Amino acid sequence: MNIQETAKTVQDFLTNVLQKEGRIAKCGKIEDGWEAEVEVIEENELIKSLDVPTTVYDRNTYFITLDGELNVISYEKRGEHWVGETTTEG
Repeated sequence: MNIQETAKTVQDFLTNVLQKEGRIAKCGKIEDGWEAEVEVIEENELIKSLDVPTTVYDRNTYFITLDGELNVISYEKRGEHWVGETTTEG
C-alpha cells in the first residue's frame, strides 16, 4: 500500500459513505496502518436551523484511520471553525 492508494481510499470513503467533499490536509503511515486528516467545508447547522440567510460555513476536520489493508476502521469529526458571515436584511 502506498500514499496514493490511501488518499484515494480516504476520498472514496468521504464521498461514498459520508457524502462529503473535502481536501486531504495530512496523510501518513502509522504503526499498523494509515491515518488522514481531511478538511471539509459544511453548512452551519445552527444557522441553517434558524432559517437565517447566511454565508456562514463550518470548516471541519475529519480524522480517518485505516488498517494495513486500507479498510477504514474509524473516523471522527473535530474542530468547527466558522467561515464567512451572516447577512441581515433591514
